[in-house]
Formats: sequence, structure tokens, C-alpha cells
Amino acid sequence: MSDRRWIERALTALAERLGLSTGQAYTVVTGLVVAVALVGVGLPPVVGRHVVAPAEAAAPTSSAADGTPPATAPEAPLPVVELPAPSSFGFTPSSRTYDTTGATPSVPARSLTSAIPLGTTARFAMVPDPGAPSGVAIGADGTVYVATGNALTRGGSGDGVVQAFDPTGRLRRSWTVAGMAATRSIGLTDVVVDGTGAVWVLDASTSRVLRIEPGVAAPVVVATVPDLPSCAFGLASPPCEPGLSNGAPELRGLAIRPQGGVYVADRVQGTIWSVDRLGAVQPTVSLDDRLAGEGPVDVAVMGDGSLVATVSARLGSVPTGLPAVVRVPVDGDAFGAPTVVTDLASGDAPQAVVATASGRVYVALSGVNEVVDVGLDQGDQVRHGPGLDPPFDVPVGLALRDGSLLVTNQGAANADASHWLVLALGVADRPLALTPRSTS
Repeated sequence: MSDRRWIERALTALAERLGLSTGQAYTVVTGLVVAVALVGVGLPPVVGRHVVAPAEAAAPTSSAADGTPPATAPEAPLPVVELPAPSSFGFTPSSRTYDTTGATPSVPARSLTSAIPLGTTARFAMVPDPGAPSGVAIGADGTVYVATGNALTRGGSGDGVVQAFDPTGRLRRSWTVAGMAATRSIGLTDVVVDGTGAVWVLDASTSRVLRIEPGVAAPVVVATVPDLPSCAFGLASPPCEPGLSNGAPELRGLAIRPQGGVYVADRVQGTIWSVDRLGAVQPTVSLDDRLAGEGPVDVAVMGDGSLVATVSARLGSVPTGLPAVVRVPVDGDAFGAPTVVTDLASGDAPQAVVATASGRVYVALSGVNEVVDVGLDQGDQVRHGPGLDPPFDVPVGLALRDGSLLVTNQGAANADASHWLVLALGVADRPLALTPRSTS
């Protein structure tokens, strides 16, 4: 019997004996191993938290219609990934209640044909031309949406595309995002699905926020994020770009707002924007603790309404310029001062961040081809990457479902189509579910 099968049977037996699920038994055993190791080598020093400065939520215009028929599925059948049943997990969502109109609902478990062992990867789908997949999101019916990041040195030519895959990884439909910059260094960057089934997408080349309503043939432009003046020396009144720099917007990450609409992470202007369903745009959080031209790369909403963001380079880190994961607390409708959860390693290049039901977050690290599991309260990191087969090759986007984390594999600059994949990583967690607030 192989070592893996022996370990899986042992974990199953332990779970039955303790009245736990196999995933919970895995967590217990992992904790015991870590505890024994700490007894032998001693506890690591506690790293203090750093505080950064506080900050502060048009009628759509149609893009060219996409009259093309639904895309054809890939010729070769792709592996099918099984998701554990909800009863396999003991995580309890936050008890905080607030309006989740437009929020992403939890994804129902589906009965598929093969399982992903914890800590291993499997191929979910190939992403066809123009490729270079970036953002990924999961609809309530299990449909997986992928935005292509094709630009000058990545993927095919032409405008970017949003592609829809069924739960087995077969391509079923695509939408072209017309009006993108013909010569661009960055393409579509992220995609999310709200509670109405609408798909939101970012075009970083034109600073546009777009939406694809259910049943429509083409995306519409909801908003265009403005170019802020610099806040330097107090010469400009808010809203303004924090720090001494003055760069154009670079929209990188999306999250569904509990009140409807989306949050948008603007890396170059150091700002997290709020965009409502009608297209009203307001700066919500400004990050002062950043190097010029650096800032939030992605944003996620936690169960208590606070925000978690990945930051490309902090000014206040030691050494200066480390990337980080930060949290922005919320009090009612107002956000407080962002605090640093943990600094990451130089060269990690954090991208997407996704929240989990257990109160942790996953972060894609495109610089080192890893995904890191971060404890927000503990500040610990569990990294996945070395030894995986298939491996990550510039992971960018993340989407969580019961028992597996979908990861877009973009490939390095000028990578061929064999690198354009969506991979699934087996994890012992599930998506964060938000509780609607009564409007009475």
C-alpha cells in the first residue's frame, strides 16, 4: 500500500474514533506535529504590528455587442474535481449581520467524480486564446468565470475576454471586452460575481469597471475611476492620491460590497474605491504606508465587514519595500486605520486575496509561484508551492469553493498556451458566507 493511501486510511480511522471529519482530523494532526516541533526548537519571537495612517463608498454605457456564438469546449476532456460535502467542515461563519445585496453567496457543494487530496493540485481547465488568465470567480450555480490578462508580453492579441466554464472545467461561453487600449502592458485584472448573478470585471488598461448582466451579450461600462491629484504637502484637498507621487489609476482587484456594487483596489494611486451598482465612485480607504506607485493589489471582505488587502510595497517595513497583508477595521459604515497583519518576503509579489470561513485568507504569490495561507489573528503563514504537480507558474487569481482553491496559472512573460491553466489546490476550508441583515 502506498504511503499516501496508508496516511489517508489512518486519518479516516482517527476521525471516526474522535467523531470528527477527515479534514478536522488532518488539522488536529497537523497542529500536534507543529506543537511537538515548537517544544523541541522553542517558540519564535513575536513580531509587532505596524500602523499606517487612517483614511476614509452614470448611467452605464454599452460596449460593442459580442454577437459570437458560445465558445466551443476544449477537445480533450479535463479532469473532474470532487468537492467535499458541507458536513466535512466545522467552520462557523461570523455572526455579524449586514446587508449582502449583491454579495457572493456561498457555493453549494457538487457531486463530482474524483477528489483532490489536501495540499495537492489538479488541473481544472485549460484557458484558450487569448489566454494569460488573471482573475477567477465562482457563481452560485458553480460556473467558473475567468478574465484574460493578455497584453504586450502575455497571451494572445486583441481585446481581453471573460470566459465561463462549467463545474467540470468545460468552456461554455465567452464575452469580449471591447474598447481596451490596443497597446497595453496590463489587461483584464479581476472578476467577481454578485448575488444577482452579474459578473463584474476590471479593465486596467482604461481604468474601467464593467458588468455583465445575466443573459446579456456584452459587458457594459459601469464606471471609470478618476486620476487623482497628489496629496503632496497638502496642496490638494481630498480626495487625492496619498504621498508625493501622482500616477494614473491601475485597477487590480475586486471584492463584492455588502451593500451592493464592488470595492476596487487601485495599486498605483494607493486607494481602495467603492463603486455602487449605478456607477457612483468614491475613495474608501487610502494607504499612506507605501512606496510611490505601489499600493493595494487586491481586496477581500471579511465576515465582520472589515477589509483585507494585499499591498505591493510598504514604506514602513524593515527593510523598506516589503509587500504585506493589511487589514482595515470597520465601525458601522466607517473604516478605521489599516494595520499590518504580516509583512511578506521580498520578491513574493502578492496578487489575489480570498477570505475563508475559518477567518484566514489565501494569497497568490506570483513572484515565487506559491499560494500562502495566512492567519489574520496569528500572523502565521503556510505556503503551498514547492513539489506540487502540476506546479504553479505565476499564480494570479484565486477563488475558493468547498475543499478546493481555484488558482489561475498565467505563466511567465511570453509563455505559450500550455501554461494558461486554472489549477485546483486541495484545502481544508470553504468560502465565507455572509448573513443578510433585515431591512425592517
